This record gives sequence, C-alpha cells and structure tokens, in this order.
Amino acid sequence: MAERVVHAAHHLPVLVVSDDPDVAIWADARGLEALAPGVAGLNPSVSAARDCLAQRPNHPKRVIVAHCDLPRARDLRIVTGPGVAIAPDRHRDGSNVLSVPLDADFSFHYGPGSFSAHCHEAQRLNLPVTVIDDPELAFDVDHPADLHELGEQDDRS
Repeated sequence: MAERVVHAAHHLPVLVVSDDPDVAIWADARGLEALAPGVAGLNPSVSAARDCLAQRPNHPKRVIVAHCDLPRARDLRIVTGPGVAIAPDRHRDGSNVLSVPLDADFSFHYGPGSFSAHCHEAQRLNLPVTVIDDPELAFDVDHPADLHELGEQDDRS
C-alpha cells in the first residue's frame, strides 16, 4: 500500500516520516527522503515534519499528508484548495489525505473523529475547507476487516 501511495504523489516530492529504521531503508531504496522526527505519536510526528519543511529554503507552499494505508490511491494531487483540503475516509470520520498551507499554524488532530476536528481547526484559523470526496482516497485500512472488504470489492470488479 505504501508503494501505491508514493506512486499516487506523481511528481510531487515525497517525505517519508517514521522513526522505524526499516521504513527509512525502504524509502532510501526507492530514492525517497526519510525523516525520523524522534517524537511519540502521529500528530507530533506530522507537526515535526511540517516544521522541518517550513525551515527549508524554497519550501513548498502546501503540505499534503497521506498515510500508507490507502490501497486504491491514484492521485494525491487532487487534494488541494485555497485553504485546507481534506479527503475523508468512507465513513467521513477520518482524514485520509489532508492538504494545508505550510505557513498556517495548523494543529493536527489525527485519530477518531479527525475529519470533523480538522474542519474545526480550519475554521479556527479562518481557512476555507474543501472536501474531496474521492472513492479511491476514501478507502483506508484501519482494521483486518477492511482487508477482507477490499478483497470482496476487488472480486466484484
């Protein structure tokens, strides 16, 4: 699935964020930059990566956060907008792909209810929200049952 997500970035630069040394080896073997933020938890890790990018000369104007559990991802570039853009999961609970302006003081709220929490965070910052309802980005794998459902859906295709 991680390979699929990286390919879905197309020409966009990819930063693989993980403290796992095996993930860094995987990224290096594919010519990808890896960052080990050295902090505990998803939200602090994403924030650390964003802050790292913001300190670079010629940094991007936006950052797209996509997790490696998107087995149908084809194009992350569609998750954009004038403020915050979110591709929610199929239950409209999670934020499978999130795009934010790099210079916004955006606080990440991954976990249960992150879609709503990220919409509220955008409102707090007076940033418009664009919701991207894309079935290829909406299907994520959070539980073993999701893999079963994925197989069943693929069998029907």
